Amino acid sequence: MDNDKSKISQTIGREVGHISRAHRVFMSEALAGTGLRGPEPQLLLFLEHFEGSSQDFLASLLAMDKSGVARAASFLEEQGLIRREQDPDNRRKNKMYITESGRALIPVIREKLSAWEELLLDGFTEEERKTILLFIDKMSRNCDKLQKDDEV
Repeated sequence: MDNDKSKISQTIGREVGHISRAHRVFMSEALAGTGLRGPEPQLLLFLEHFEGSSQDFLASLLAMDKSGVARAASFLEEQGLIRREQDPDNRRKNKMYITESGRALIPVIREKLSAWEELLLDGFTEEERKTILLFIDKMSRNCDKLQKDDEV
């Protein structure tokens, strides 16, 4: 029985990894004309909802290391897609805001993410789509528990 669990676990890990790599390739190619790469599109999407956030907050939200967020933010700032302002309450922190140019890319990013989702779920019934979303959400929450355990 333990051997069966191990095989299932290896299969899930392999398939999740495959989907993750395919997602990165798809989004990289789909957004090639924008100059966005890696975590930058995701950072813009999160900033749209959490304007004025610090890099530390976004790093925890995106489950990224702080230096990765700092590099992505520097690139986005150089491209004029975000601006950073020193936090008046804590001069060591910067608050980040999306610019109009950055905001103009949001629909493009969303369109490409929708195209990815449709590609990924092609052939699934509406009921299967709902079910897989429930399973993925549950797995994601399990991952969140692991992160909280690591912080203790």
